Order: sequence, then C-alpha cells, then structure tokens
Amino acid sequence: MTDLIYFTVSLSGLAALAAVLVVIGRMAGDCPQTAGAARLATWVVVTGFIALGIGAVALIGAALPVLSEGRAAGLYLAIGLLAIALGFGFYNAATMLRDILAAAPRAGEGSAG
Repeated sequence: MTDLIYFTVSLSGLAALAAVLVVIGRMAGDCPQTAGAARLATWVVVTGFIALGIGAVALIGAALPVLSEGRAAGLYLAIGLLAIALGFGFYNAATMLRDILAAAPRAGEGSAG
C-alpha cells in the first residue's frame, strides 16, 4: 500500500510540474517574436524534465522498502526527498527555458539593408 501511495503522489506531482512548464511555454509562445523558439524549447525542456523526474521517482521508490519497514515515516521521507528533487529539477528546467528564450532570435530583427 505504501508503494501505491508513493507512486500516486510522486507521479501526480511530476505531471503537475510538467503541466506548469507547458503553460509557461505556451505563454511564451504567444509572443510573436519568440513563438517558434518557445514551442521547440518548451517540448525539449519538458521532455527532459519528465525523463529526469521519472528517474528520481524510480530511484527513490527503489529505496522505499528500506526506508519504510512498516512505518509511515519512510513514506514521508521518500516523498520529501522526491519533492526536493522535483523542485530542483523544475527550477533548472524553468531557468533553462528562460535562457533559451532570452537567446532566441527575435522575429523582425536581423541585418536590414
């Protein structure tokens, strides 16, 4: 039962943070100057975040039997570790998306005449 709770909470958190990154990317994609770069960068960053997040879920989930030993404290520890890992990952993904968009060429810019 502990495993089911852990994986439900962790994958729900991962999905929620990935959805927030998609929303941020869509908002950046509404800007006509960076729309193309925003769409591509969003999917690259979100895909990487999900891949790393699933790895964190699996690694911490593998340690769950050792952590829990019949007590809820291990479950709380695993969820806490995962929240920290996903938080750092989300921060890095959002920062990477911002940096990509800041460096993207703007529509209408370039060498004129």
